[in-house]
Amino acid sequence: MFTRQDYMDGAVTFEQYYTSIAEAAGISMAGSTLMPEVKAALTAGDEHLNTIPLATWDLIAAPRPWLATAFNKHGDSYSLAGGVCVYKQAAKNAA
Repeated sequence: MFTRQDYMDGAVTFEQYYTSIAEAAGISMAGSTLMPEVKAALTAGDEHLNTIPLATWDLIAAPRPWLATAFNKHGDSYSLAGGVCVYKQAAKNAA
């Protein structure tokens, strides 16, 4: 398991860190109705999924106890921005 300090020190990538949190929280976007948009965005070269409105990601990443717990296990604290990173990475992994 990667920690926030590992990420900040550059020992792990963004993808590795947020995938680790998604896995710890049991988050998968594989069955999400958002996946066609995710795949289209990635195909169009939008690697950060910014063509999907931030409001959409904010709704998906709203505070959940299991997500906060996963962040805590990684030496981090939940924030909406961090939650969005987790869900975007989970979506990219599912694509």
